[in-house]
Amino acid sequence: MNETLSAELKVVKKRRAGWVLLLVLIAFLALNYLLTYFAPNVPIAKKFLLPKNAMKYTIFQLGSNGVFMAAIFGGFFFGSPFSWRTYETRLVNFRGRDKIFGGKLWTTLVILAFWLIVGLAFGHIISFSLGFLEGNLAYSPPGFWLVTRAFFLVLAVWFCWFMLGGTISLWSRSTAMGVGLALAYYFLENIIFAVPGFAELVEGYTFFFLGQASSGLFFRLFPGEWLVSRSSAAAQVAELPSLIPVIFGYLVGLTFLGWWRFRTMEIAEG
Repeated sequence: MNETLSAELKVVKKRRAGWVLLLVLIAFLALNYLLTYFAPNVPIAKKFLLPKNAMKYTIFQLGSNGVFMAAIFGGFFFGSPFSWRTYETRLVNFRGRDKIFGGKLWTTLVILAFWLIVGLAFGHIISFSLGFLEGNLAYSPPGFWLVTRAFFLVLAVWFCWFMLGGTISLWSRSTAMGVGLALAYYFLENIIFAVPGFAELVEGYTFFFLGQASSGLFFRLFPGEWLVSRSSAAAQVAELPSLIPVIFGYLVGLTFLGWWRFRTMEIAEG
């Protein structure tokens, strides 16, 4: 496993796609901070940008924006080797599809964790910079357990979307299909829920949709006051005990589908 993990990490480090996606994720984070800070007549929102809430706001923004990046990365990660014909090389060098697939999953976890750590560091830099301008540098993280739980739950959601894009790429043997259909699902789900009456039709079951479960989980990561009132329509989402099993159900299901396809598809093994 260490051998395949090392090989996959070397390949990913040399390819630009992963670095570009990380830069885009950081750019989205910075944009959210700055647009909120300079938006007129929203003084209550600005307090969430200060160091006191840096951990909460940064994790929330990274989690929400990261689903796009994870889905795209999954499509590239599993789809590109078809066009580059590197699956054949892996099979010759390592022999054993389960070993190769497991190495790819471990590589993904390392990369996504790296994205999240870099994003958190960058978010804190922006927050303390704005806090310096506002004369308020008080820092109050929500607690070790809450931060640790949020960190791993964000990784779980990202991994779900990564496997959505990756599994579609494996079954279609196409990077474009993996990326395109994963993003299409995300936007289609949002469009469907915008249709008048649909949300009421599935009331009580909305958290079974991956997009709704993901956004609801990000909203529930930390207790207490947030960017919208708990009584608002945006806040009417399921609690974490209902959302977590759904996320992990998708995670296990998509991973199994990806593994089964990788294990049974026809690839020349040299």
